[in-house]
Order: sequence, then C-alpha cells, then structure tokens
Amino acid sequence: MLRRPEKFRPRILFVVHGWGGGTIRFARALADLVADKVDVTWAWGVRNKLFHVSERGPYYSQKSYDLAAGFDVPLRDLKERQFDRLNVIHTIGLQEHISELTEGLSVPYDVTLTDYHHFSPTPHFEDERGYFIGDDAIAQMRNAAGLTLPPFLAKADRRIAISGDLAHRLQWLLPELPVIAARVRDPQEVRAAVKAPVLKPGQPMRVLVLGRPHRAKGLSIILDVAKFARYEALPIEILCLGESSREAAAALDTLPNVRSLGAYKDTDLHDIVAQIDPHIAWLPFTVPETHSYALSDLLGLGLPILATAIGAVSERVAGRASTWLVPYRPANADDHFNWIKRLYLSGLAIRHRGSQ
Repeated sequence: MLRRPEKFRPRILFVVHGWGGGTIRFARALADLVADKVDVTWAWGVRNKLFHVSERGPYYSQKSYDLAAGFDVPLRDLKERQFDRLNVIHTIGLQEHISELTEGLSVPYDVTLTDYHHFSPTPHFEDERGYFIGDDAIAQMRNAAGLTLPPFLAKADRRIAISGDLAHRLQWLLPELPVIAARVRDPQEVRAAVKAPVLKPGQPMRVLVLGRPHRAKGLSIILDVAKFARYEALPIEILCLGESSREAAAALDTLPNVRSLGAYKDTDLHDIVAQIDPHIAWLPFTVPETHSYALSDLLGLGLPILATAIGAVSERVAGRASTWLVPYRPANADDHFNWIKRLYLSGLAIRHRGSQ
C-alpha cells in the first residue's frame, strides 16, 4: 500500500449516479466548494453492472470495472487510494454494492440526501401520473412497515439533506436518526433583482416553463392550462425551454398556444431567454422538489415567478417580490390557470411577495 506523505490534502470519494441533472450539478457545486481543501474522486455505477472511477469528474471515466466479477477488485483499488472520507450522494446504479463499498473502505462517511430514492421506487414519491402521493400515503406506508431503511444509511456519521423541506420529511421518516439540513449554494446562482416586464392591454403574455417537460414537472398542468386559455380566448403563450421526450414534445405540439423550444446549453440560457423576452416564468411542480436548479436559473434571470408551493420552493423564494405560490392539490390545473389569468388581467400588477 502506498504511504501517505506527512503533509497531504485529505482525499474524499463522492458516490453519484449516471443520470446527470440536478444531482450532478449539486455534486459539482459541492466539489468546487471544497476544492481548495481536499482532493475529490468520483465514483458511480451503471445498472449495478459497471462501476466507474475518475479524478476528473463524473462521466469522465478513468477506470471501469465489470461488476459481474464482483466488487472485490474495485474495492481493493479504492483502498489503495487511501481515502479519508466517503460521501454517498446517490446510489442509483450501485444499490446492490453500496454496503460493500461503505463497509469495505472502513472510513467515516456521510450520506447526502438529494431526493427520496432510498425510500421510494420514484425519486420524489410520485405516482404513475407524476403527482405526489401525499404525506398521508407516506405515513400509511411507514406505519405499515412498508418503508425499508437501507442499513448503510443508519451507519453513516451524518445524514445531510439539501433543503429544509427534505430534511423535515426525512426526519419524520427517520425519527431515531438525526437529519441535518444544509444547503450548498450553486456558484452559478446569482439572485438578481426582479425585473418588471411591461404587459400592455391585449398583448399576449409570454409564459416561460424552464426545464424538461415531464409528468413530475407538471406536464399535465401545462397541457390543461393551455387548453383552458384557448377555450377562454386568452392570449397566453406558453414557451417550454428544455429537452423533451418524444411523447412530451408531441403532446405540447398539438396545442397552438404552446411552443416546445427544445434543449439548450447552460452557457446560452441568458441569451435565449433574452430573445424569448418572457413576462413571467412558471414552475407547475407536482412533486416536492428538493431544490430545483430550474428555480436557481430563474432567480438569476430576475424573472417574476409563479410556482407550486410544494417542496423546497417555498423556502427558497420567501420574501421575493413578484413571486406567487399556488397551493398544492392533487389536481390543481384550475388553480394554476386562475393565477395565470389573474396575472394577465392585472398586467402582472399583483405584487404579493412569495405568497399563496
């Protein structure tokens, strides 16, 4: 085994998944935050069949292992690196081997919780329609012993949730295990002053939906609200900016007052939004978002925001001007439409601050 020099930078292993999205953006922000103090190595699994390790970052694999041969070889190689700590950020793709990793490395470790995948077959306790099953349903599952606690979670030094809402719900699920709420600020997030677009009488109101249109991001609400607006002959234009599945894009393209603008590069976002020139941004979430980087980007753009009051959104926009929250209900397309209609008819003159 290699000897560590007397003066060294601590080494930490980040375990993530191979799906991209907000979890990886969070993990990169966390790595950047500690980059001047520690050396971060990345590891992730793919369908419990492959295991990748890299010092460059997620998805830049420098060493890969076929897990059909077991976990002994990757574990041996990881132990050779002499890590001082392990941070398990996500286990999808490596669920079958995570206990081998945490126990085999024999170093202190944290579990950073970015969603509910340890307790639910879906990351945000959503049902087949993409709607939150509700805290009552979760309580019934918990009381009926329908929630299985992964052993490695109980053995962690710390369980760290990335928002207050996530920490609160997890603490309710794990009454005997402390859960810490600790938000890591995205270095790209600059909370700009809210701009006040001018909406002239009769002018179409351009509504920006940022992020991938998905069932859990309110796809059904977007479709219903567009239909309601068309039925009432309201000049509401819904502009969906983000990569779409073929199914979602086909559904959006059937409505004349909705445009699917496709994927974008993060570096191009400000220029694209400037060209769109939306009057308001809309986040019709149907599950408890644990952070939402779409919201981070919108805060940086300084747009008025209409969002569902579910998950971490409420705590993140508290006190912000020209920000409106729609109380969550299992079927609340009517509520969102009524808010959009009110905002249109008032010329965006309703100045509630992060209120419902």
